[in-house]
Amino acid sequence: MRSPEGEIWIAGTSFSRGVAAYGRADGVVWRVQPEGAAYAAWSGGGAGDEGLNRLALTPQGQWLVAGMTSSRNGLIPHLAGLYDAWALLWDPLSDSLRFCYTFGGKDVDSWVALFAAEGGSYVGCGTTASPGDQLGVRTYGSADFWVVWWHPDTAAPPAPQPEGPTLLIGYILPEKRSDTAWVYVRTETGQLLDSFSVDTTGFFRWEVPDSVGMGLRVSVHMPGHLWKEVGVRLRPHRENRLDIRLEALRPGLRMPLFYIHFDKGSAKLLPESYGQLEELARFLRAHPRLRIELAGHTDGTSLPESEIQLSRQRALAVRDYLVAQGLAKDRFTIVGYGKQRPIADNATPEGQRRNRRVEFRILAW
Repeated sequence: MRSPEGEIWIAGTSFSRGVAAYGRADGVVWRVQPEGAAYAAWSGGGAGDEGLNRLALTPQGQWLVAGMTSSRNGLIPHLAGLYDAWALLWDPLSDSLRFCYTFGGKDVDSWVALFAAEGGSYVGCGTTASPGDQLGVRTYGSADFWVVWWHPDTAAPPAPQPEGPTLLIGYILPEKRSDTAWVYVRTETGQLLDSFSVDTTGFFRWEVPDSVGMGLRVSVHMPGHLWKEVGVRLRPHRENRLDIRLEALRPGLRMPLFYIHFDKGSAKLLPESYGQLEELARFLRAHPRLRIELAGHTDGTSLPESEIQLSRQRALAVRDYLVAQGLAKDRFTIVGYGKQRPIADNATPEGQRRNRRVEFRILAW
């Protein structure tokens, strides 16, 4: 699958411990950039076998991924048989899962395609070897073609609720030599909950307080690497696996600031923006030689003649906040692109929200 930016995305299976380490085989999404660089953008699974074989890009810039799984833990919420059809919706910009579901009977079930339908529903199709009475459909032979129409809010079977704490565990995976990392955990609205260091093994384990909601934002900082902030949806009373890959600093590296928000037609920072602004300031203080470009963008709903000006004002609002935190003004270059570089469909409110953004790009390191 080729993205609008010219990158090639591939869904598949990996047995390599250097790519993923959940089970014997894991689902992997590979990203191949136009200049030829390739890396595993996402991987996941449980203790058994997983495989991915279908990618579809939604208008919101998220990826629908389909495959099969034999795991009963890790990312897998429920397993009915030997292998179940596996569906997930992954946001590559925030590196977070929007949903992750399995469907099937007591035998082998798989999907080879997954499509978005109307009203937030989805259609999966593939093959099944499970008896029809387990699936609620008629079957004809040892293996049949099947199509499933479902909605993520109602169709997934309830997962068992084991007792025990809610844990966030995983590894920090830097591109270059490992160093001590710092992890900052925030609520979905940006309130800081906790921070802790991670040694050079990269392994971390954090017990989630009972009073905390199941949606979190996790930021990781390591010297010489671009800081990473990801959203995660936790499953209560379970181990939740989160591996975070860090890219080494180099000129040209970009990062969208998706947790910095503006109202329509406005350059005023909304209160939920301050959490990510604090992380950006922390990153820049740790790398005092870094110079960056702040680029503002709009959703295309303002007057055409004001789009460039508004996008520039949004970038300036971010710079002014950082300068107020003690960072030198000459470290920033400001540019406004207006509506020229959308990353989502402006025909939807969600797409417009994503396009009202600021990105930064490393100019010198």
